[in-house]
Amino acid sequence: MLNRLCLAFQFLTLLPTPHCQYREQDFAKAAYFYPLVGTVIGLALYGFALILPFATTALNSALLFGLWLLITGGLHWDGLADMTDAWVGGGQDKDKTLAIMKDPTAGPMAILVIVAISAIMLASIYTILQSTQGIFWFWLTPVIARTTLLLQLKLTPYAKPQGYGSSIKQQLKVPLILLQVSFFVGLSVLMTTPMIMISWVIAGGVVIWIHFNCKKRIQGLTGDVIGASIVLQECAILVCMALLLNHLKP
Repeated sequence: MLNRLCLAFQFLTLLPTPHCQYREQDFAKAAYFYPLVGTVIGLALYGFALILPFATTALNSALLFGLWLLITGGLHWDGLADMTDAWVGGGQDKDKTLAIMKDPTAGPMAILVIVAISAIMLASIYTILQSTQGIFWFWLTPVIARTTLLLQLKLTPYAKPQGYGSSIKQQLKVPLILLQVSFFVGLSVLMTTPMIMISWVIAGGVVIWIHFNCKKRIQGLTGDVIGASIVLQECAILVCMALLLNHLKP
């Protein structure tokens, strides 16, 4: 159990963990701990938001975003960059698309998308930090993105049958996934407001879009696509929260 937990943290973050052994079955079942990893990330960001210096909201937003990147190591952003280049340069050719994903260099479109998504997330964090209620909502963002990831890993086929994702798909059980999703959806609603369900729906929409897009382009998921999915979900959730908070202003 502890080995799987450590593997989950090593896969999704740069947080220090005890030494753990890589075993394929443990790595696959470590996916059950992804929502917990998201919870730790979220609570770390929430705690940091509470003790941020009394500087401008803009500076605090940048500091919080920087800590977010530091915790995750920007690993998922690399996937977003690779997916962008592959989607632009690969067209409908699966082999060409997968080959571009393996290229470690980032093209102009990848840089443009990274900058655009970063700007949108920073603007959303800026809006959220202006509300005490928003700061409390904020921690749910990485939780939602890593909980819906379980559904994506189970329901979407993998572009490479021998890839690590295939073993995860085989080990994950739908009843346990639904139990976790139900728990975190219920927890978020009880701790915030029923309107937070909109964020879950938005995240689910991103997962569905990626599901069909990947099946059409490369017949399944890859590690880069999984990373891109997390970033795109988090961006969509933050925008949703910022809009909800603006709507709820007296």
